[in-house]
Amino acid sequence: MLHGSVVHAMTPNVSVQLPRIGGWLLRAAFAGIIAAFAAISLVGVSNARSVYAKNRSVMESSFTNIELVWQLERDLNREKLLLDDHIFESEEINTAEIEGRLAMVQEDYAVAARTYDVSAKSRLAEAAWQQQKEEVAAIRRGSAQIIELSRRNDDLEARKRLVELEPRFDSLDMRTTELLQATRQDAEAQLVELGTRQRTSIYFLDGLAIIGSALGVVIAIVVLGMVARREEELTRTALLLHERNRDLDAFAGRVAHDLRGPLTTINFTAARLSARAPDEAGTTAVLRRAVTRMETLIRDLLALSRIGAETRLVASDPCLTAAAVAEEMAAPVEAAGGTLTVTCEHAVVVCSDGLLHQALWNLVDNSLKYRRSDAPPKIAITGRVADDAYELLVSDNGIGMSAESARQAFEPFFRAREAAEAAGTGLGLSIVKRVVEAAGGKVSVESIPEQGTTFTIRLPLANREG
Repeated sequence: MLHGSVVHAMTPNVSVQLPRIGGWLLRAAFAGIIAAFAAISLVGVSNARSVYAKNRSVMESSFTNIELVWQLERDLNREKLLLDDHIFESEEINTAEIEGRLAMVQEDYAVAARTYDVSAKSRLAEAAWQQQKEEVAAIRRGSAQIIELSRRNDDLEARKRLVELEPRFDSLDMRTTELLQATRQDAEAQLVELGTRQRTSIYFLDGLAIIGSALGVVIAIVVLGMVARREEELTRTALLLHERNRDLDAFAGRVAHDLRGPLTTINFTAARLSARAPDEAGTTAVLRRAVTRMETLIRDLLALSRIGAETRLVASDPCLTAAAVAEEMAAPVEAAGGTLTVTCEHAVVVCSDGLLHQALWNLVDNSLKYRRSDAPPKIAITGRVADDAYELLVSDNGIGMSAESARQAFEPFFRAREAAEAAGTGLGLSIVKRVVEAAGGKVSVESIPEQGTTFTIRLPLANREG
């Protein structure tokens, strides 16, 4: 705050230690929560994909096994029919063709059997599959004998052997049914197992989510407690700073007031000394100039000490205030051969008329004080409503400031190199800043050396407060 900086040369610096929240601890905690929930999400997505892939694999495997079982049964039925055709066929060329077709059917069966054997057979289907292989091996032996008898045209014996194989073919139909049932039961068992795994995974993820949520609630409670304590401490600190700044303002006012008495005495003594010792007129003139500068400095310090929060409690029309300043400054502006124009909109702003008058007067006085020697001063006060605030611009064509000087222009007792030779205390712009900020506004400056300076004051509108 500006209060303390204005009088820090006369009183000890006020320092209040505020509690610090362990930022790294909070960041680590929140990062941990985010990481935990991200991990939960990743695990959940991974588990869902795994379950989906497993379900798909089970269904595809089941469909494949069912198709293979039906293919095995079709091949066996075709083999039985081809054996019957071979027995009744007497032409050698036709029997050779039948044997070729029979070999193809047997090869197709062998390929399907190998595929089914490689497929993921369940424990339930293993016994039925073993019995089927034994039955098929017996049929293969009987088929070879039937083919041999048929080749020798011993059809009666071949027919007899084929009839003997009928029970085995019927048995294979039963094995096919058993294999189909086993495949279905195996798929159901795997799906049940998958459901159990999925429920376990869901319980695990729910547990992680509950733990993460509980951790988040605990951290939130801790953070809220820390924030509440910090706000309480900030409130106490603000009250303490307000009290100390008020004491500093009162101290500055008392010091400035008490200094006026000795300065008056010194000034009176210098005047008497000048009258009694005309030869020392130069010395007394220097003394009186120093006294005058001290009186100006004291006046400015008093002005600073009287600017406070009460500025927010009153309102004024900046257009009327600017017109009053222009009227007061008309004579010195005219004496300098310059012009002062006022163009502004009427409005009601949060700032007392007296303090705003002081701020504008200081800015116009600076424009006159820091004018260029090669051009008459041109000063303009412009006011307009901009968004939710009122802007007052005070511009001139004076000597201007460098960018570095403009950055420090509002610091107490700062004197730019460009203005080192001009009279002043270095508190004029500090007074302007404190008036504006006490009203809840802002002030800024833009300047170009040897071209001019523009000060912009933004004040809150009274009818838009709160």
